[in-house]
Amino acid sequence: MWCNEGAGPRRVCDGGDRLRGAAQAAEDILTVIEPLHRALPVGTRPVIELIVDREALEIPVDQWEWPGPAGLVPGMLGAEYPLVVNCPELMQRAGERFKAALRHRQRLLDDGGAVHIDRSTGGKNGVYALLMDQLDAAQATVDGVPADVRVEIVQVCLAMGVPVVLWDRGQDQDGESGSHAVRAIAGTPPRRLPETVRAYRAKTLGCPQTFPGRPVLAWADADHELPRLELADPTEPS
Repeated sequence: MWCNEGAGPRRVCDGGDRLRGAAQAAEDILTVIEPLHRALPVGTRPVIELIVDREALEIPVDQWEWPGPAGLVPGMLGAEYPLVVNCPELMQRAGERFKAALRHRQRLLDDGGAVHIDRSTGGKNGVYALLMDQLDAAQATVDGVPADVRVEIVQVCLAMGVPVVLWDRGQDQDGESGSHAVRAIAGTPPRRLPETVRAYRAKTLGCPQTFPGRPVLAWADADHELPRLELADPTEPS
């Protein structure tokens, strides 16, 4: 785990090679983040950024929960802190084609330009056409499409340099009814999205029937320095 307070990532926990379940991962993250949170100004919450590969974009990391000491006060990552996912693999797969697009769209983040992708947009060819037409759009919402199509569309958006993408991983397979979460969150200024999504996730705990969505927020920053993993050479003897 790393912490970035503006001067680049610094290691705050050495994960080693220990395997973790969801509860153990949540405990480790909350244990590390608590003293960092206490050092921030009142009313400011750190953002948890989980770096994932393309196959893990819809893993319910925001629902990873630690029962807490003696099981008294639980801690669910995505309800307690703003949580976003970052998938640098997709930009790497696209090579240099859309790195300039990511920087351009990111510079326009505060202008509020957004595209909404639904069943009428079509599959990845339709999304490609839409994003090439809307070169200033810094945000995309994906809603009302079948789950398998949604996964592909989200990956196309991220690979083409859209810095902020919102969708609902809990949406029905047919997707026709649309997502309550996407409807409730769409229109939020981009920089407030992590906190708005966090608040929605908290509401799902108390009122799951009223707030049935499972929102996912992907966030990419062209100027954000990613940690460099120091991995052992598997061909070397241990």
